[in-house]
Amino acid sequence: MRLFLLTGYIFCFISLGHSQINEPLDYKITYNLEFKALKNSEERQNENMFLFVSKNYSKFMSQGKFNLDSLMNAKKKLGFNRFMSSLPQTKFLFFVINELSTDKIWFQEKIATDKFLYEEVIKFNWTNHQATKSILGYNCRKAITHYQGRNYTAWYTSEIPINSGPYKFSGLPGLILEIYDDKKEYHFLIKGIESLPKGNTLTFNSKNFINVSKNTYKETLQKYIENPFKSFEQKGGSVGFNKRQKKAFIKEYRELSKNKNVIELKENDE
Repeated sequence: MRLFLLTGYIFCFISLGHSQINEPLDYKITYNLEFKALKNSEERQNENMFLFVSKNYSKFMSQGKFNLDSLMNAKKKLGFNRFMSSLPQTKFLFFVINELSTDKIWFQEKIATDKFLYEEVIKFNWTNHQATKSILGYNCRKAITHYQGRNYTAWYTSEIPINSGPYKFSGLPGLILEIYDDKKEYHFLIKGIESLPKGNTLTFNSKNFINVSKNTYKETLQKYIENPFKSFEQKGGSVGFNKRQKKAFIKEYRELSKNKNVIELKENDE
């Protein structure tokens, strides 16, 4: 166990054990995500999301996050100006890795400049229904579940024997092709599935991230929302704002954050 100083608080980091993945990728599955980004607006936005699948794992991320990672790898070759002008737009900068034979997932996202990773075991309580429909020519069955304050309807097919789906959803006897909450504030729908040529690999090493519990991740995120300058300044950084400007920025940032319609609601809302 080790200690890490962040935003003026000392957090105890949990020992999750070292996890490393390096295996060939078999498929890339593309979903369209239609989502309600803000609580005070009924406007829906759209993003493409990718699910990469290997023999034992899947990795879920936005197309924008995938493009950003590719761009970061090519940053030195592009030069600063071309790099900045090429930055993709996305509201989802996390990735989720699902171990297909278990209920274990890894969730990674940056807070400020720190790359946080937490491990979670999710046992979805799926209820199967007799309803069926066809999606992309695949016969699908209906199942429902509840997760983090939202009721979800999923359509899955046993014709594609992959125990995974968008975001953290898994545990059905086949690939989830469509899933949405009862208000359709988050609606994932498959657009296509393709086999990947040899040479594509899923790589992951938990040592590359700051391993914490989910609660510590959420607490750290909340502290960042309360004062997004604090951790940067404690590391010796400087921002070109005076006190009045900083106060106004922090107030606006808090209000924007409170208005964000996150996919996971509070656990006590369940």
